[in-house]
Amino acid sequence: MRGGKSYRLMICQGIMQELIGMLARELDKTELAPNKRHYADIIKSYLLEHYREPVEIDSLSRLIQRSPGYTVALFKEVYGLSPIRYMHQLRVQEACRLLLHSDMSIAHITQYLGYYDTSYFYRMFKK
Repeated sequence: MRGGKSYRLMICQGIMQELIGMLARELDKTELAPNKRHYADIIKSYLLEHYREPVEIDSLSRLIQRSPGYTVALFKEVYGLSPIRYMHQLRVQEACRLLLHSDMSIAHITQYLGYYDTSYFYRMFKK
């Protein structure tokens, strides 16, 4: 407590309120069932390995042997994004890396990342 004596009480109260707020936020989070996390991790691993290829929800659902709707809802519950949106995010991150650290043209990067339409890639990149 380096501050003057008159501020010590307010500083301690502020720190205590912040700690209580952080604890309340942690208690508010619902626990995920281990199998949900496992299925979502399987999908994430697949997307990390195959993000440059065309990916369909049906193939992801077959991967975990669940329905397409459940697959999307599960992944979104665990990671906050749909699997397709996550894949686009991976592609855009890779595009940024390639733009900064390679001499590839935008058209070549577009094809390399699995986009067949450069204007669609622009829209996804802009988002």
